[in-house]
Amino acid sequence: MLLMGRAGVVDSVEASPLLRLSRRVLDLGEGDPGEIVRGGLVLKNEGTAPLKFSILRSCGCTDLSPTDGVIAPGGKVDVSVGLELFKATGSERSTSLVVRTNDPKNREVRCTLVARSNSPFQVTPAYVDFGDVLHGSPVSSSATIAIEREQGVTKILTRLTNENFVVQSNSNTEVHVSHAKHLPAGRHSGSLQLFIKGDEKRVVRVPLQVNITVPLVSVPSSLVIRKDGTGRFRKVHWIVISNNGSAALGDLVALNAPKQFLIEKVSKIGDKRCRYSLVIAPGWEPPNRFTLELEDSASKERCDLVLVFSDLSQEP
Repeated sequence: MLLMGRAGVVDSVEASPLLRLSRRVLDLGEGDPGEIVRGGLVLKNEGTAPLKFSILRSCGCTDLSPTDGVIAPGGKVDVSVGLELFKATGSERSTSLVVRTNDPKNREVRCTLVARSNSPFQVTPAYVDFGDVLHGSPVSSSATIAIEREQGVTKILTRLTNENFVVQSNSNTEVHVSHAKHLPAGRHSGSLQLFIKGDEKRVVRVPLQVNITVPLVSVPSSLVIRKDGTGRFRKVHWIVISNNGSAALGDLVALNAPKQFLIEKVSKIGDKRCRYSLVIAPGWEPPNRFTLELEDSASKERCDLVLVFSDLSQEP
């Protein structure tokens, strides 16, 4: 393009494309679980040269048409966008598109897509964590999940994904759920599924979690013991934790420690935790593994500490 200057001098202005995107965030609304919800974007060229574009998806859940092309100066292209929803009701899906062009000021423009699968009812809370529960406790923790129904929903049924949790009672307004008794120590998870009678495809899932603890625990539960360059066993450290209500830790007693074992309290971390060290004097021939039985003198609770011996004496 040529422009006439004030003194009659001809100036040259280079033609250039200019992208205008109708929106940077495209909310496609709601749909049924697993449905592909649709909407559209408009790409405009407000420049003075042809705009070349291509659109990249970030996941296979998106379909686009067209995915590339050329837009003349002053022209536009309508891009059809589809986003496949998750199959779980009440869930939200978010992804993005990247529009690449020859516009020197907009080489890459990102657009966010978001949509939600509708739900026949709402639940509160949407996630239940029972926290830490002492192993062997005679009482199970319970939680109440409130249900806000749509009009016309007459019967809500429940289903659990495993036997870690129990439904105590169920109505159209709330569900009482607890963790199962006598679960082994460790973290246990599952989910409560709620659905309308006769419509099991529209499921609302509530994740459930509980951590079953033991009264006395060693952290870590096993230690690797090596020798130094002189052939002596290296000192090791670990922590003993009491989960036994409000009772404070007493002294640590090693019930089966050989006479070459020297266990010392290094530091106290509140009333419930203590750091200990173990030194093994020369003259003891270790097996590959040795289980040290520990007892809290206050509560008489016990735990094990597994010692694994290595002959890698040349390690730094």
